[in-house]
Amino acid sequence: MNKFINNFIYILIVITLCLVTFGITYAWFIMSRTSNNVNATSSGSLQIVYDKGQDVQGMLYPTTSKDNGLKASVSISQTSTSIQGLATISLNITTIDAELAISALKWELYANDGSNPVSTGNFANTTASSVINLVENYELSTTNTKFDLYIWLDGNESSNDVINKSFGAYISASAVNKPANVS
Repeated sequence: MNKFINNFIYILIVITLCLVTFGITYAWFIMSRTSNNVNATSSGSLQIVYDKGQDVQGMLYPTTSKDNGLKASVSISQTSTSIQGLATISLNITTIDAELAISALKWELYANDGSNPVSTGNFANTTASSVINLVENYELSTTNTKFDLYIWLDGNESSNDVINKSFGAYISASAVNKPANVS
């Protein structure tokens, strides 16, 4: 009987040591995983403040200055509690007469009353329902950014067949979370 009790005690000691070792290992693993991934599970939401402004529409006449064409403005920012975001500002064409789908019909986008355009382009081969991305992956901040869009018909490049032609579009914005690896 003594041999049975000695074996039983030996087995209990081995089982207890195994359980303690397993418990310590598991606790260390959980603690290690949590401390190494402090920010890996943080979540938030992208909160955008967007003021669409007016649609862009009207008759276009040849001119030598962007200031004599059509102008529209939009503003965009993110809230102070938002995660970091990237915005795309787009021009959605609703109406464009075929005679205006030329390189002489130009656009320039300015940010915060700057003197240099953020982006430029023209409407060559553009049709109604076309979408032009004016700016892509613009890094948002809590400071409001005002974009001014100028559209004009360059009088040095156009002919009389563009007179009294109409153009219509609206500006839209979209935003996505900024990936962690993008600086």
